[in-house]
Amino acid sequence: MFKHLKESAIKNKWPQEKLFVLDICQQIHKHSEEFYLYLAGIHQEHSDIARMWGLLAIDKCNHADTFKMVYRLKGEKLKEINVSTDAATNILKRMKTIPKGNNCNPPSIIDALRFSVKMEEILGSVHFSQVVKFTCEQDSALMASSLQSNSSILHMMTEEYLSLTVLRADSFEEFHFQ
Repeated sequence: MFKHLKESAIKNKWPQEKLFVLDICQQIHKHSEEFYLYLAGIHQEHSDIARMWGLLAIDKCNHADTFKMVYRLKGEKLKEINVSTDAATNILKRMKTIPKGNNCNPPSIIDALRFSVKMEEILGSVHFSQVVKFTCEQDSALMASSLQSNSSILHMMTEEYLSLTVLRADSFEEFHFQ
């Protein structure tokens, strides 16, 4: 019986090079956390949107921590890893090029929202629930319990962007009926 358990545990071990993608995903989410904190800081006058970016930063921190935890488990109980190292590395390279800090001109609130929507579309491919599948559904649910759905984040940002651009009308006098 113990021999069977030991063999089963060995089967669940993943090669280090395959697990490395989890580390890359963790770094991607740390960069996105930093970016959202930057946006929240420079757009404090838009308190609702700054608060949203703060919440997104927390979600990205949770993602990073979750990837770090699974990486430390050395893939134990993992069934699948659904992103290639190349794909994750390309996203990480893009994340590292995002300007943030004192050495760049801060984006307008509309540009920042537009960029965030595009960034979230890309980050959807490295969302924890897309990348990692466990052998047991309960383990998946536990690990992802503190993470927001990418579609809800995208929806929230798109609504904010639309309310600032397309749906913005200061008064009915702007409309001309003929």
